Amino acid sequence: MDPASLWISFFASIGTILQLSGEVVQYIKDAKGAPTKRQDLLHEIDATANVLRRFEVRAKRDDCKSALEVLNRPLEQHQDLLNKLKAKLQPAHTTLRGIVTHATWHFSENEINKMVSRMERFKSLFNHVLAMECL
Repeated sequence: MDPASLWISFFASIGTILQLSGEVVQYIKDAKGAPTKRQDLLHEIDATANVLRRFEVRAKRDDCKSALEVLNRPLEQHQDLLNKLKAKLQPAHTTLRGIVTHATWHFSENEINKMVSRMERFKSLFNHVLAMECL
């Protein structure tokens, strides 16, 4: 892939992920009956988005081409995770029952722990790549 396409793809991915993160955070906040573990999930989504914002600023300022190829697949995986969360949390616009079903928190503690763990891994990877780029 040529460098220009790589840059465009990179910034598009980060932009999409940041938008998805905001939507998922709002859906989690709106869910009723969510356990306190949802705060951990909210924190990890927000913390990962903050790392990506810092990386985006750094990439616009400096030459970070080596990081782009390293982050391509993890960014896709992170986006997939956010899309799955969004699909499960997004309110339905069809029936009252669908709206109530989606407004209810329906993640088990095990599911939340797995999602938090995945978010932590993405955040750690993004932080590590950002730190290596700063050296």
